[in-house]
Amino acid sequence: MKFDIHFCLVSDQAAANLLPILDNNFKPKEAIFLVSKSREKKAEYLKSAFKDKGITVIIEYLENEFNLDLLEKNFLTIIEKYKEKNIALNATGGTKLMSIIGVKIFDAIKKPIFYLNTSNNEIIFVSKENNQYRSEKLQTRNDLEIYFSSYGFKINRSTSKEKVQINIPEIECFIQEYKKYKELIPKLNSYASKVKNNKKENKYKVKINEQDEKINDIEKLLVKLNKNNLIEYNQDKIINFKNDQIISFIKGGWLELYIYDKTKSLLNSDNIEEIEKIIDCNITIKYPEYNKDEEEDHSDNLGKKNEFDIVFITKNCLHIIECKTGKIKGDTADKILYKLHALKNYGGLMTKTCLVTYSEVSQVVKNKADHLRIKIIQGNEINNLENELQKWIGLK
Repeated sequence: MKFDIHFCLVSDQAAANLLPILDNNFKPKEAIFLVSKSREKKAEYLKSAFKDKGITVIIEYLENEFNLDLLEKNFLTIIEKYKEKNIALNATGGTKLMSIIGVKIFDAIKKPIFYLNTSNNEIIFVSKENNQYRSEKLQTRNDLEIYFSSYGFKINRSTSKEKVQINIPEIECFIQEYKKYKELIPKLNSYASKVKNNKKENKYKVKINEQDEKINDIEKLLVKLNKNNLIEYNQDKIINFKNDQIISFIKGGWLELYIYDKTKSLLNSDNIEEIEKIIDCNITIKYPEYNKDEEEDHSDNLGKKNEFDIVFITKNCLHIIECKTGKIKGDTADKILYKLHALKNYGGLMTKTCLVTYSEVSQVVKNKADHLRIKIIQGNEINNLENELQKWIGLK
């Protein structure tokens, strides 16, 4: 069933009104947004996303969302202008009072009412047809651009993931032979960190600690990376990381690449163009208030952007993965966990977050993550990544 006009109750959760328009067989020609003054900006963001999908939007403001008499009067006045048209109420969004009044009025004028079960893409019709309630599945075509746009955020993509050319099998051994490499990768990470802020002429070079008890194993790893043309390592015990891209790759980029590759294969699409619309890595998301005319470090822009290691949409839910190869403990652990918790603001209540860490974490960190509802995949668990991701996503 298709309606010409959707009446949408605007709230903080854009998905409630966005998802029904992503099915071409259910998408309306127009949308009427019923909006409280406190949600004015949310409505403008959502309107922009609707416009991108070719839908005309009219915003109607409600005077007081908690005054039932006034709310009912507002609804009746607005609906009077459209009641002769092919309209339907999406009762999923808004406040409970807005939804109650909307359902009451639409039911009284015998116009369709539907509710969206976002977890399974099912439209449930609250109004009866032939004395029966019915439902239908949506065939939504969601993507990162439109999803973030509906919340007012803009994506800035980096091409850095293309700058370090390396095949997955060349780094897979770090996962498959975890016991062999679990102490070496953090040490390599540490060497890369030492040169990151070095402003000297040979800023990409660092001498290894020959007194390290793992010196023989470290050298074997460095020789391997040298053979793969990732770094340069010579008899003087000096590592040359060569450029900023390789430093970033050594410090965690390789794990991002591995997780990204495995996650992409899980999303199960043969359409390359389509899959790249729903998953990306190494992107920056900017707040609506970000001033593009000012420098990034300008005071107006501080705190108004965030970097995402891996982000994807499946089952109408935004999933965010943070990848770490260094040791995670103390203040570092707290910063990472609270950053992930804050990132949930980018995609509404259904957003899921996950920390994939090459080093194992303490029980204290696990408990904090559980409290914040953050999934942790750590250490040797990465060897079973596909299964862990399927459980987290809800594919199992």
